[in-house]
Amino acid sequence: MDKSHKGKSFVPGAVGPFADNIPPVHQANIRPYAIAILLHKHEISLAELVGAIQPFCPSSDYKVCGGFCYDPDLTRLECLCLEVLDEMWINGILSYNEGSKIWSLVGGPAVNLSTYINWASATGGMISRETLDLF
Repeated sequence: MDKSHKGKSFVPGAVGPFADNIPPVHQANIRPYAIAILLHKHEISLAELVGAIQPFCPSSDYKVCGGFCYDPDLTRLECLCLEVLDEMWINGILSYNEGSKIWSLVGGPAVNLSTYINWASATGGMISRETLDLF
């Protein structure tokens, strides 16, 4: 056991007296996960994004938040993920299909290719042939 806890009980992911020291998640923490998934498969669902980042956030972020965002049934993490996807949608990078509840990359002259180049260079990834075909 780590000596810094000096005999106290420590439960990872716990809230309250046994709280761990994982900082709360913010949009800036979520964006790289969304970008990595979008560069790989060109579409993303809310459940996919939440599932990708949930292991790395404190349990308080994936409990029902009760008023953090416009839907009280969503968790804080889901609200933050929606904000990131909505921001990309507002900027014209993604389109949203209400039937399948999936956000997809948008190409063409309306989207600047430099956005995708910046994503790839920031994540150490690459731009696939399918993404380049969008332009």
